[in-house]
Amino acid sequence: MADHRQTSKPGGTLRALAWPALAVLGFLVGLLLFTPWAKVWGDYLRRADQSMPSLALDWESIDRAGPLSFRLLNLSIALGRNRMPLNIRSAEVRLGLSPLADIRIDTGPDLHVLAFGDKAVELKGELNLASVTGCGDMAGNLKIKGKAELPEWGEFPDRGWLELRAGEMTLARSLVCKGFELLVQFEGDRLAVKTLSLREPVEIMAQGRLDVDRELFCRSSYLISGDMTVAGVRTPFSQSGRLEAFLGSGW
Repeated sequence: MADHRQTSKPGGTLRALAWPALAVLGFLVGLLLFTPWAKVWGDYLRRADQSMPSLALDWESIDRAGPLSFRLLNLSIALGRNRMPLNIRSAEVRLGLSPLADIRIDTGPDLHVLAFGDKAVELKGELNLASVTGCGDMAGNLKIKGKAELPEWGEFPDRGWLELRAGEMTLARSLVCKGFELLVQFEGDRLAVKTLSLREPVEIMAQGRLDVDRELFCRSSYLISGDMTVAGVRTPFSQSGRLEAFLGSGW
């Protein structure tokens, strides 16, 4: 007796599977294209800002927004309870797996920051002092390079190092400094000053330490000692105190 059972055709099976797959694909394309990503990232950053009391963020607008990238325009960053924020023209953020975030900060020159999932940060580039501080009395570019490990995002580093250099920079009251170099190492609540040097207006070679107050940075105490050369005369010096004597109580 003949077997009249029908067998399904391969083409019919493929069509049956293709329609749901195409529907899901279409939904994902629509989601990616029409989601208001600028609003999504803005809401996320506001929640992140509220969860980090040691960091205060503000920005004018967000553009170039997508599921894994966005750009912040006219960004200000205040560290700790500092109400004297650093001003940044723009910061373009690209997200991934490793690094977790690739950030390019524009202050005139660029500063490149890589953030990793284990709360490690690497940075390299330059900052324009006048642009970042908003102070017309300051000028020059500060070269920055470093690596750090953070206890939590937005907090002072536990371990790592930071190097700052400037060939020439103008500070407050038109004080022009040349040959500036600072190398520090983060050691928990202590910051070891490995090198502090200046070529002009006076020659300085020094080392020291900073005992960090994580609640209010300006209350951190410092000790610096070394040699100062003025008019060819070399003189040892030592100085200690709190940073608020230089930074004011706003930091």
